[in-house]
Amino acid sequence: MVRGLGGAILLMAVWCCGQNTWSVCSTGTQARYWGSCWSGSAFVLVGSSGTVIRSPDGHSWAASDIGDTNELSSIVWTGEQFAAVGDNGTIVVSQDGAGWTPRVSGHAGRLRCVVWTGTGFVAVGENGTALISTDGTVWDRCTTGTIATLRGVAWTGEKLIAVGSVGTILTSPDGRVWTSEVSGTTRELCGVVWTGNLAFVVGWAGTILVSQDGVNWWNRTSGTTRYLYSVAWSGEQLVAVGSYGEVLVSADGVSWRREDSQTTSWLYSVVCGPGIFIAAGESGTVIRSQRTTVRNQQVSTSHNGRGNIRIVVTTDRKVVAYGLASERETQMEVYTTTGRKVLHVRRLEDGEAVDVAGLGVGRFLLVIREGDWSTVRTISTISQRASGLGPR
Repeated sequence: MVRGLGGAILLMAVWCCGQNTWSVCSTGTQARYWGSCWSGSAFVLVGSSGTVIRSPDGHSWAASDIGDTNELSSIVWTGEQFAAVGDNGTIVVSQDGAGWTPRVSGHAGRLRCVVWTGTGFVAVGENGTALISTDGTVWDRCTTGTIATLRGVAWTGEKLIAVGSVGTILTSPDGRVWTSEVSGTTRELCGVVWTGNLAFVVGWAGTILVSQDGVNWWNRTSGTTRYLYSVAWSGEQLVAVGSYGEVLVSADGVSWRREDSQTTSWLYSVVCGPGIFIAAGESGTVIRSQRTTVRNQQVSTSHNGRGNIRIVVTTDRKVVAYGLASERETQMEVYTTTGRKVLHVRRLEDGEAVDVAGLGVGRFLLVIREGDWSTVRTISTISQRASGLGPR
């Protein structure tokens, strides 16, 4: 331990991520698939002309007849039933993904996305539409304060985050009262996912945004200018998909890598099942991942009296701290295990990625200071090649 630094040394948690090998699956349809979900026993995809298909493994697919030809945009599983939404206010529900029952939404426009909060449904769509329902049968319309098209919505366990056109981001504790947040972009935002610690949003021109609270947002470099439509989280990996078969993967949300999707078809939806991802898009395209395990590193959270500070060590050896106070000066110091200071960042910004690759190979003590509070962490800068990190 380095004396006089305060706080406790917390060892980093080591967990597995992987590089995915993708293969194209035959669905027997030419539908455009916009939405997908995993029920615990089956993948279900929804799309154009009321198409619904389901599969236990992503290989073999069976079609269901919903009795409606309206385009379906999104589907969610509650643990007891499916609910899908789409054009002309379409809402259909099902217990098993095979037999479907229409519901009256009271809305004539297109519904783009639906989410389950644990106690109710929230559906969003064009012209700032937000509908809520406790049972999927009776739906109420709520005022969002925007006319922007809302394309995606996620539940964090405490609040809803909805995203849409011209950089729109809204938050709500219950779906009834909404607050507009500053996204820092005017690009179209299409998909949002909550990992348990962070919210990630994807959109046009390779846009990726990240937030710890849904209020303060940072831009991340995706390495692409293609449209990104959907993002999913497996507990170990983020996968974002988009135009021309674009598939991006990240273990930490900071460093993203492109994977070969084996298709140039546009992909509009991605979902995670047991150890695999399924992505779907135009012309009946469905691709399935198979994962190769490699190692990645992530550091856990600390509490500074105001909230949680989350520190991440990325695969390309950058340190990122989330949850820092903007009104207080925060410093970052790195010491060798013998107590020699080798790096000092005098003003560390919230969400800033600090490159520590230049420190060489070894283990170091990372110190984050914020006023009279500090925490010390053990970090590793073992090279990716030497430890098997990253793609092979």
